[in-house]
Parts: sequence; structure tokens; C-alpha cells
Amino acid sequence: MSHIISIDYGVLFNELCHDLQIPSRTVDYCNRRLKHEGIKFLTVTLPMLGNGITQAVELGSLLKVKHKLTHFRWKGSALHHFDELTSDIFEKDGKPKVDIAFALWRIRQFSLYFYKLSLDFDEKDLSTAETSFKYVDSTVGSFDESFAEKMRKNLENSYVFPQIHEVFSQCRPRFGPGTFSTSSKGSNPYWAEKSTDACINGFVSRFQGFEGFFKSIPSYRGILNKRDSDTSDYPEVCFVPKDSRGPRVITREPLFQLKGQLSFFDYFSRYFERATNKRINFTDQLVNRELAQVGSIKGQFATLDLKEASDRVPYRLVKHLSRFIPVLSYFTKLRSTKAKLPSGEFVNLNKLAGMGSGLTFIWLALICHTAIATEISTRSGIPFTQASKEVYVYGDDVIVSSCHVEYAFNALKKVGLVVNKEKSFFRKTLGSYKCFRESCGGDYYGGVEVGIQRIKLTGCNPIVSRLEKRLTFGSNKAQVITVLNAHAAEMSLNGHRSVAKYLYKQIAASCGRLPKAGRPSSIISEVTREFISYTPSGTGLYSVVKATCSRPEIVISPGISELWHYSQSLRPKVESSDIHDSIRISPQQNEMTVPRSYQLKTVKVSEYSLLARD
Repeated sequence: MSHIISIDYGVLFNELCHDLQIPSRTVDYCNRRLKHEGIKFLTVTLPMLGNGITQAVELGSLLKVKHKLTHFRWKGSALHHFDELTSDIFEKDGKPKVDIAFALWRIRQFSLYFYKLSLDFDEKDLSTAETSFKYVDSTVGSFDESFAEKMRKNLENSYVFPQIHEVFSQCRPRFGPGTFSTSSKGSNPYWAEKSTDACINGFVSRFQGFEGFFKSIPSYRGILNKRDSDTSDYPEVCFVPKDSRGPRVITREPLFQLKGQLSFFDYFSRYFERATNKRINFTDQLVNRELAQVGSIKGQFATLDLKEASDRVPYRLVKHLSRFIPVLSYFTKLRSTKAKLPSGEFVNLNKLAGMGSGLTFIWLALICHTAIATEISTRSGIPFTQASKEVYVYGDDVIVSSCHVEYAFNALKKVGLVVNKEKSFFRKTLGSYKCFRESCGGDYYGGVEVGIQRIKLTGCNPIVSRLEKRLTFGSNKAQVITVLNAHAAEMSLNGHRSVAKYLYKQIAASCGRLPKAGRPSSIISEVTREFISYTPSGTGLYSVVKATCSRPEIVISPGISELWHYSQSLRPKVESSDIHDSIRISPQQNEMTVPRSYQLKTVKVSEYSLLARD
């Protein structure tokens, strides 16, 4: 195996343009900018185009986002170097056309492919991220107390909450999938206190769920006293590569706080899904995706996204909502009051907890759902239970009826959360116009999925060489190869064959020749439709020939087949034009009609099977 794996991101970009049939004038312009600006053109500048176009469709005019696209040259009301792409989306006056699903998908795939590329950050980026973390937390804490009181009453009246021991009995404390901050109290990692009633090697009946959680300490057989608030156990704030917007903030919670937090998460994620009939979701994104798809047809539903949601949940609000609900109040005490930054500085936390805590996701979703439902109930004069059926939440992805979107904005503001309007889509359409909606990774326009593929390389730590336009991976080769292979398979199945072919070539340069496979698997292999055999049948002048391979499980998008139609998988690769003229292809039935004067042969040196005369 080669010691160095590398990708030429300039070549990768051009292969993507080839797959998408991007006009040569646009490609040449992008290559010139890529040469002078480096990879940031692909990860920062070009994504502005895709996001701007999407917002323009939402706002109903390309001219309304002109001030956000100043990095590109304009010629009147058109983007000069991208006019061949945008002319399929907008009229000359800048208003969106009607059927633009394919054109919208193409320009978003072209401009946003590198947007989520997980690049490492330098000391300057780290310092900026720390400053941002402290600033955001300093703004957390204020909320409308009278509104919070209404929320508290609705919570208490709408749910039947369990006892503490029921939670631990059904969902035992466990390790999480990530890392944690270890205790600094002595050498015994099991020193932890979770309740003044919990005894070592002995439990009162209502704490049977704790059995096995606490470990005996040989020199001590008494009751553990409540910890001092100045304990040296604390979460560690970490910054990990995310995308072009900067590093992601996570917290490594102390081990025994984390184990208790995960009991809370495991129990209440299932509890609130059942209690709300999946209006609050933690495991199933399909509900939000289906609503987003329906909402994209006529705008019945609005999709809202929140800024820095996990870092903006006020602890004081959580404390207020849970003060008369013992089980919620108890688990809220498992939060940490301060955290250690990478610089070594300690900060007191105004928020409940960060991403990485088992408390955050549950409380974020519950607050969003309860707040919006409370506002709808108050403003519309309907019962809270009825209003709660009109709100759908998955983490910070919120869906409400478009007629209630202003109520949602008001409610979220009252609890200290901030709506990201650039990633929220809520305007209704007029007449025959359709709209764009996105939620939980599902992107839709007019009911058609226009989701795109992105290269992320999470956990690969690529090193950028601007001079050679390469991403080099010097370590963790197994992780790099696995990630690249999975992405190549994804691109191959979605019709981006040139991109997939280039990536497989780089993998093979390090691993040797790859075996071929018809679908992704745990084995490093090249996913291809290369070997297709046919079974001829029927009588008469023409015979029906059925392919034994299945259609791709992942299609570019329903109704969008202009680029990589399935007929291309059935079309024989031959030089004689008369054969092409004689073939009738029916990709929907996975078959084609071929004259009797030809027979099928499987030729392994060809990308497709060949037709030859008898």
C-alpha cells in the first residue's frame, strides 16, 4: 500500500462539471478563480452562489439576493459567468420559472459539492471559535418569564411523567459513542455521586435502577454526600473540523454525568415520540422529510432552522420548566456549571449544556415544540393539545403550518432561540409557482427531491496543498480509504460516473486493483454497472431483452433524468450507428427491444455488453 493518498481537488471539480454538463465558459471561469484563490473558492465562495440561488427562489426574485452575491460579476439582472445555468431557473426579469427542479438541482450540486468539506483549522480559527463560543454563551439566559410560566403549565398538564427509578430501571446508565472527560478525584474512575439517597452496595427500593451503577470504594461504606459545586470535574470544550463555516463545537462531559445523561436521553427520546405521536422525533427523520416534500408543492408547511441551537438553550428556562416535575428537575442537575476551553480558560455556563451532553437534544426539541404550541394556543384560542399537533420537531429542524410561521418566530424568540432565516423556508406560493423546502437532510422543490451529494471527508484530516491543488492524507489511511470508497459508491449510484471513476483510481493507486461490486458493501470495492447480462425472449422480428441488473436504488431525483438516464446503462457501446438506430429502450420496464439479427454477448473489456450480428 502506498504511503500517501492524495486527491487533486481541481481535477475532482472538473470531473463533477463534466458529469453535470456545465457549460465550458462557466468551467473556465471557475478554474481561473480556483487557480488564484485556492480551495476556498470551492468551499466558501462558490457555495454562496448555490445558497443565494436557493434564497432567490424562496424570495421570488434573483435581484433580491444581488447584494449577497457580490463575489460574482453581474451583467444587468443576470450573473454574467453563470447565465447559462441561471437562465433555466429565472426569467429575464429575475422571477423564477415554473418547472425548475432539474435546473435548481444542477446548480446546487455544482456549487455546494465542496461546501461541507471537513478541513482542519489553524490557531487563528481556534481563537475565533473560542471567542464566538464565549460570546454566544454570554447572550444566553434571557427569556419571557410570563410566557415560560404558560409553557410550564402546559407541560405539567399534557404529560404524565415517570418516577426517577422507572427511568433507571428501563434505561440503565451507559457509555456514549464518543469521548468523555475523566474524573480528577483520586485514581478511582468510579467515584461519583448522583443522589444523596444512594448508598454504596445498598439501595433504598426506589433507587433499584441504580444497582450496578455505583462501585464500591474499599475505604468507604457510608452514604455519599452531595458534591461540592467547585469539584474539579468539568466538561471540556472541543472544536473539531466541520465545514467551510468553521469548526464544530462539542463538549466532552465527565464520564459519570454522561452515563446518567444517556439514561435520560434513552428514556425520554422514546417517551416523547410516543406521547406526541411523533410530533417530537429523535430517531425518525422521515416524518419531517415527508412534510417538507408536501410543503414544497404549494407551501402548506414552513421549514425552520435555528442558529447555534444546542448552545442557546437557557439553563434558567429549563430550571423553571422542570421545577415541579421531579424527574426532569433531577436529571437537569446532571449538567455542568462551567467548562474548560482549549486555551485552558474556564467559563461559567449560562446555557443548559453543549452538544455532547445527553440533556441537550431532548430539552431543545421539547422547548421548541412546547413554545410554538403554546403561542399558537394563546393566539388562536385553541387548546394546547390541539395546537401541539400542528408542530413537528426533530432537534433544531422545526416544521409548522405556514399560517402559523409568525407565531413560531415569536415563540422561539421568547425562549431565547434564534431562527436562521437564510436556511428557513416559509413563504407561500402564488398560482402555479412551487417552492423549496428542506428538513432533516431532505431537499425538495415542487414535490421533487433535489437533494445533492457532498464530499465531507469527516475524520480524514486532509492537508491542503494550494500549489499543487491537492488534498493529501498522511495518516489514518484505513479511515481515509473507507470514507473515499463510500463517497465514490454514493457518487456512482447517483450518476456522477466521472467523479466516481477518478476517486476509485486514487484508491486503487494506494490499495491496488479493486474488485467490482454491484452495490456498496463493507469490502473496499468499485461499485459499477459494468457487467450487465441479458436474457432475450419473444418471437418475431424483434426480441425483448431484459437486463438482469436492478435499477439504481438511489436516483438523482424522481422525475429528473436528463443527465444520467437509466437507458445509458442499457445502451450498447458499439461503433456501428445502425445498431443504435435499431434499438428501442424502455428503461421503466428495465428492458430494451433488439432486432433478431443481433445477438447479445458479454464482453468484459467493455463498459457495457456488446451487440453483434449473427
